[in-house]
Amino acid sequence: MKKIASLLMALALVFTMAACGDSKDEDKDFTLDQKKLAEELLSEISFEDELSEVDAAMLYTGLDASAVAESLTYSGTGGTPEEIAVFKAASADKVDGLKKMIESRNEELQISYAGYGPEQVPKLKDAVLETKGLYVVYCVGPDASAAKEIINSYLK
Repeated sequence: MKKIASLLMALALVFTMAACGDSKDEDKDFTLDQKKLAEELLSEISFEDELSEVDAAMLYTGLDASAVAESLTYSGTGGTPEEIAVFKAASADKVDGLKKMIESRNEELQISYAGYGPEQVPKLKDAVLETKGLYVVYCVGPDASAAKEIINSYLK
């Protein structure tokens, strides 16, 4: 009787662990319409600056091209740090590196803007940085909560 009870408890534990699963496994097949997301951010957020599509390598010095399958980046004139970046990593093991690259850029911009545009620093501190599957999405703008809501609606 004790063996049966032990076996049932072990099976219950196995099924419980399987039910929890790793959400990263579920995210590996996730796809994102990068252009549509960027267009919605551009139309729904009142950016102070005029954002234009630019090559990611221009904004992200040291960007490892082999780490990126696709990218879409928008940036302003430099008077503000406003920016939208959507990266699709070449593989799952590249996602963290892309995220760290963006965090590093954000920190550098905070230091830079603190000297000549301190009123812009809160935008950088409140920047939205989200990941799902192979995608890394970053937005610096005047309304972080609206940006986060839009981004999260695409990352469901």
